This record gives sequence, C-alpha cells and structure tokens, in this order.
Amino acid sequence: MKILFTNISDIQPIPPPEDLIRADANVSVPLALILKKRGHDVFFLCPKSSTIKVKKIFTSTNPFRSIISGNELYSIANPSLRTTMIMSLQMDIYLRLIEACRKEKFDLVHVHTNNPLAELIVAKEVDTPFVFTVHGICLYPELESRLKKLFRKKENYFVSISNYQRKSYPGLKFTKTIYNGLELARFPFSAKGGNNLLFTGRLKKTKGIGEAVEVVEKAQKKLDIIGAFSMEELDRNYVQDRIMEKVKRSEGKIKYHGTVKRSEVPSFYGRSKATVFPIQWEEPFGLVMIESMACGTPVVAFARGSVPEIVKDGQTGFIVNSSPKDVRGNWLIKKTGIAGMVEAVKRIYGMPKKDYLELRENCRALVEEKFTAERMVSEYEKTYNEILI
Repeated sequence: MKILFTNISDIQPIPPPEDLIRADANVSVPLALILKKRGHDVFFLCPKSSTIKVKKIFTSTNPFRSIISGNELYSIANPSLRTTMIMSLQMDIYLRLIEACRKEKFDLVHVHTNNPLAELIVAKEVDTPFVFTVHGICLYPELESRLKKLFRKKENYFVSISNYQRKSYPGLKFTKTIYNGLELARFPFSAKGGNNLLFTGRLKKTKGIGEAVEVVEKAQKKLDIIGAFSMEELDRNYVQDRIMEKVKRSEGKIKYHGTVKRSEVPSFYGRSKATVFPIQWEEPFGLVMIESMACGTPVVAFARGSVPEIVKDGQTGFIVNSSPKDVRGNWLIKKTGIAGMVEAVKRIYGMPKKDYLELRENCRALVEEKFTAERMVSEYEKTYNEILI
C-alpha cells in the first residue's frame, strides 16, 4: 500500500524536537515507521530538516519555529496576524500536498490535524481517498459543520481518538475510533514507583496545573512538575504569578523541573506514586494517562473528556467527578472536585503495599491490552483495507 502522511496542526520537523510537546506527531511517527516495517510504501510530507526514516517529500520551507520563535509569535498583539503567519506556511503544505498526490498516485493520504477544515478543500482537489485522524475538539460545531458540508466528498474518512471526541463533531461521520498507542519499549514498567505525585504536560489553566498544586497542598504530599510554559500570555502570567510563587514558598515540597526531553519523561513516571490529571477541558485523549500507566503509575483524574474510556476506576487509578453539578459516573470516590481528588490521592497513599503493587501491575496490563502502538497500527491497517476494498 502506498501511503502519504502529513501533520497539519503545527509546522514542525518530523519527528519534532525532544523538548517539544506535540501529541499528534507522537502518534503519526510510530504509525508511519511501523507501517514501513510491515512492508508498506510510506511517504511523509514534512518541513525541511525532518529526519523520519521513511520516504520524505519536503515542503518549501524550514519548520515554522525555526523562522519565528514561539515567544516572538505570541508577542504579536493582533491574533489575526498570528493566524495569518501560521497559515502562510500551512498553505505551502496544502499546495505541496495537492502536487504530491497528482504526481505520485498514492493509495491514500493520512492527515493528522486538530480540526479538519482547510484540509477538506485540499482533499476535494484530488481523487485520492483521505483519512483524517482528528486530534482536537470542535469548539463551534454548528458553525463549522456548515463549512465542512461545502467541501465534503465521498472519499473522506474520519477517525476519532476517543468516543467522547465524536460528540463535539456532530457534522462529521466517523469511520472508527482508534485509541492512540505507545511504543512500550520507550516506557519501561516500574514495579514499585516512588513517593511523589507527578504533573506533566503543558503548563496551562485548561490542563489543571493550578488544581494539581491545590490537591497536593491539601493532601500534604510532594509534587514534581515537568512541562513547558504555554506561549499564550494569559497562561504564562497565570503560571508565573500564581503557580511558580507557590513552588517557591513550598520549601521543596513542589518542584518544577522545567521542560525535559521526551526520552527522560518515563523515568519521572516510573518513580512517582501517582499522576494527577485534574483537566479543566474535554481532553479528547490525553497521552499522559497511558504513558503514566505504561510505567505502572496510577492516574487520578477528573471525569472529563476521554478519561472514563482510558482509566479503569479503582483498578488503574481513580476517576473523580469535577463538581456536584457535573456528575458523569458513580465512581468509587464520592466526593467531587478538589476534595474528591484529595481523597483519591490519600487512598492511594493509604493502600497496603500488596494492593498498591497490584494497582501498578494493572496499569501496565491495561496499556499492553489496549494502548500499544502495534495494536494502533493494526487497527489503522484494517481501516485502510476496508476503505480501499
């Protein structure tokens, strides 16, 4: 099968730098590489300086952030200008995509994107079937569904990364839900864990960094934080003024380790007691959860987005309703919000050693069963074959 991949959501080299959080590339890269190992003819449309070991079709430019840094981009006060600058390089991808499809005659094109809009225009210009893995959430479903109808074609196939994600895209007919998967060799299992809690991810309000700190303070535990500051000014100011001040006053109980290389992240998971995941938005998947569980570390999370599909309540962590007004399940922890998260954390720390070690083994077993890269690739391979029959 001759397949072309591309990532639209951010114009970065493929694979992205080790210190850059780029969830969609953490899915598309192993997918492309494993498909190549299985004998498929795999191409990747990507910016210059990309090093992925498949056949590469380069765009006309270097990666966006090598031209304009994140700080420079978000120092521009006019958001419309920021969008235009990003779109100028995305347009280059779209043009190269049309050109490549007409020249190479691929069996299908697999696009990874946060929200397929402009990509649908590209798909309509060529005869090749397009598979879209959607990595984001649709914020304006009513408006966007009108636009999507304008450029709909029969040979567009949409894959969701969780069943919950589909709810925000009422205008899209999804072919299948395929959960993201990990290359387990990169996430070694730690049978014992450690004594600190962990928060990892972008340091943004929506990721729940403020709530994570509050939970740790009230539970009187220690917290390790790893992750990059958001480029958005409001988030940066919030984290700098509120969170980092608490880190300074914590007398070493809360430590911010900065942005670490992706290859170093598993060691943090492996030596943690639990990962706190108090998300404040409808996370469509959340790689943090499966990465943590792969290393044996249970997850304590609010019942938002895809969380109930990924964490097994009481078996690989605890799920907590975020408030009395937002009850999404009859979970083991009956308290809600911060109080519920604190109770879940204390329950993990209070477990007999045997029960806690079993919890860690459950975490690894669940990932081995449902969230491996090999399983993910097999499901995509099956989907491709069904499309091309």
